[in-house]
Amino acid sequence: DEEKAPLWLYLSANFYFITFNFIVVFIVLNLLLALFVDAYVVQREIAKKATQGQRFDLELDDKAAKMMGMENTWEMKQDISGTRQWQRRMHQDVREEEAAVEMADLRLLDKSFSVHNGAGGDDGYSDG
Repeated sequence: DEEKAPLWLYLSANFYFITFNFIVVFIVLNLLLALFVDAYVVQREIAKKATQGQRFDLELDDKAAKMMGMENTWEMKQDISGTRQWQRRMHQDVREEEAAVEMADLRLLDKSFSVHNGAGGDDGYSDG
């Protein structure tokens, strides 16, 4: 018959093995937890800095608005928006005028060709 190891040796070896595993698992879990907590804290700091930056921008906008003689940022933005709409309308008018001039040039060019080439008949542009 084989001799079995004494019970105390078996239990103590198991105890040390289990304890060692618990310590390793505990350390790994702590490292993971620290990593996630650190990432969360960093993200929160980034978000806080971003909102502080936005608040700072708004304060600057308000100061700029007051310097321009307006009550607040909203009024300034409305004014800027109105200016942009006015600019868009002006550009649209200019484009329409340029298109009209271009069409008139094409008509004149077309008329001069038909006159120079001696084309007779109704070319669609003659008055009579």
